[in-house]
Amino acid sequence: MALAELMGLNEFLPSDELMTLLAEMVCEPWEATSEICDEILFLLCGYDPEQLNQTALPIILAHTPAGASTRSVIHYAQEINAEKFLHFDWGKEENIARYGQATPPEYDLSFVTCPVSLFWSDNDLLADPEDVAWLAEGLPNIIEKYRVPLAAFNHLDYLWAIDGDILVYNHVIENIQKFENAQKH
Repeated sequence: MALAELMGLNEFLPSDELMTLLAEMVCEPWEATSEICDEILFLLCGYDPEQLNQTALPIILAHTPAGASTRSVIHYAQEINAEKFLHFDWGKEENIARYGQATPPEYDLSFVTCPVSLFWSDNDLLADPEDVAWLAEGLPNIIEKYRVPLAAFNHLDYLWAIDGDILVYNHVIENIQKFENAQKH
């Protein structure tokens, strides 16, 4: 059980002492090994060395990975394989018990009634532009589709990009303010 706990039995990529120790030993002390850490991040999320804040990297790695539910990761993989936006697939018997059918139903996006702004980028390996376009077609209240105007912008850049404020955050704040002002009138 100790190995399962160390690796995160119910949590995918947990943030823990092992990951912190590896980050400190491999990613911080030597330039050659820190480049390996950069490449691992880029492999998972898209290549964008210009926006990676090397000064903040030790702090980022001390909290990365932050962990995610293993079930969420499995669900994401199921949706990729099915090429549909589906409820979790529990297997035939449990699906029948939960959903009244052998396969999981698709989500009905028409029930999403809040205004939605979709932000996407060409180099985000976890949000393909075709998938974003499909999602935009299915959601009833899209107020904006915003393509980040930097070709190399990747999935993690939404969190850590050096120019995140200029490329994304200020735009998000403007949208919130527009929506708040519209609600007041």
